[in-house]
Amino acid sequence: MAKSFVITTTATEPLRADASGHAKAVFTVTNTTARVVRGLAKAKPLGDTKRDWLTLEGEPERDFPARGTHQYTVNFNGPVTASGGSTTATAAQDGATPPAKYAFRLDVESAQDPDEDFAESPAVTVELMAPSTRSEKKFPWWILIVLGALLFIGLLVLILALVLGGGNNNDNDNADESPTPVVTATPTPSPSPSPTSMEPPETACYNLVQGQIAWDYQGTKTWSADNVQNLCRGTTNPSQPGQCFQRVMFGGINWGGSTNWDWRNALELCAGTNDANGRISCFQDTIAQGQTWQVGITTCKVRDSLREP
Repeated sequence: MAKSFVITTTATEPLRADASGHAKAVFTVTNTTARVVRGLAKAKPLGDTKRDWLTLEGEPERDFPARGTHQYTVNFNGPVTASGGSTTATAAQDGATPPAKYAFRLDVESAQDPDEDFAESPAVTVELMAPSTRSEKKFPWWILIVLGALLFIGLLVLILALVLGGGNNNDNDNADESPTPVVTATPTPSPSPSPTSMEPPETACYNLVQGQIAWDYQGTKTWSADNVQNLCRGTTNPSQPGQCFQRVMFGGINWGGSTNWDWRNALELCAGTNDANGRISCFQDTIAQGQTWQVGITTCKVRDSLREP
C-alpha cells in the first residue's frame, strides 16, 4: 500500500542543547496524494530518550490538503543538574566528557488507516554537554615586568639629563667660550590614532547583530560567527538583515503553520536583505497565495536580487 506522507527535517546534524537541556527540531510533513488526508503526529523517543522529555507544539491531528504540507516542531527538554549540565554527562577530572546523545523522531499516521498508512521521519540527535570547568584566569604578570622596565628606563633617562645639564652649567669657567650644548632626552610623543575608515556594510551589520539581537526564543544574543556572516553577506544596508530577522522571529510573522520560527529559516529569509519590510511583505503575500514557506523564501530572495542594481 502506498504511503500518504513523507517527512523531512532541517535537523540533519546533531542539535546542541542549551544550558537548560532544551533543543527543538522542525519537521515538514507532506501529503503525497491527490486527496485530503487527516494525519496524526506523534513524537517518538529512541534509545535512552524518555517520552516525557518530548513535547509537540500545536495540534497533533491536522487535515492535509492534496499535495499540501504542515510543519511540526518537537521540543526536547532533557535532564539537567544544578550547574546546568546533563545528569548523564558529568565533567571528568582529566578533561571534558564527550556529550551524552539522545535521539527521537516524528511519526505521522493516517487517521483512516493508522496500522497501514504511516510514515517515520529521519532520527534527530540531541547532544547534552557536561558542565564546563573553566580554570581561573591567571593574572598576566608579564605586564608588571614590562611596566617595571619602562619605569626604570624613564628614571635612567631623567637622571642622565639632570647630570649632563648640571655639569655643563657649573664647569663653564671661560666666559668667551660658547657653552657646550646639552642634549636632553625629549620623550617621543605617542602617535595620535589615525581616523578610522568607514566600516564595510557587512562588518557594520555584524556589529549590529552580534550581542544585540537574540537568535532563539531563550533570548540568547551570542551568535556563531558563521551564522552572523551568513545573515549579513551581500547587504549594502547594514541595519536591514538584523531588523528583518528580529521581526520574523519575534514579530508574529506566520510562515503558514505558526508564528514560531526555526531560526535557520528566519536567517535564510532575511539573509543579505537591504529592505526588511519589503522582504517580509513579499513573504506574507506569497503565503497568502497558498504557497509553502520554502517557496516564499526562495521567491522573495530572487525578487530582491533582481531589483538590486
